[in-house]
Amino acid sequence: MMKRTKQAGFTLTEMMVVIAIVGILLIVVIPNAVGVLDTAKDQGCGAYLKTVEAQVQLYLIDNNTSAIPTLATLVSEGYLPSETCPNGEVITIQANGSATIPSRFTSLRSL
Repeated sequence: MMKRTKQAGFTLTEMMVVIAIVGILLIVVIPNAVGVLDTAKDQGCGAYLKTVEAQVQLYLIDNNTSAIPTLATLVSEGYLPSETCPNGEVITIQANGSATIPSRFTSLRSL
């Protein structure tokens, strides 16, 4: 008769418990991670509004003009990398040089 050796390993029940615990952790962590990402993009947008306003002032000084530039001008001349916020919202420049997000009626003055 052959003697059976005990093999080391996990039982099916132990594996199912581990998978259930990992599943529960993912259910808790993923929604929180998505919320943090949205918050970071919104805060990045506020910072980008400040950058746009600073670049408008720099453009006015560099070009010795009082005509407020468009976003397209600032992007094409290398003052800004993009016409949109990190969260994808479009920015506009007002006649006084302040930057706003029309969809939120938000300007740097209110942040």
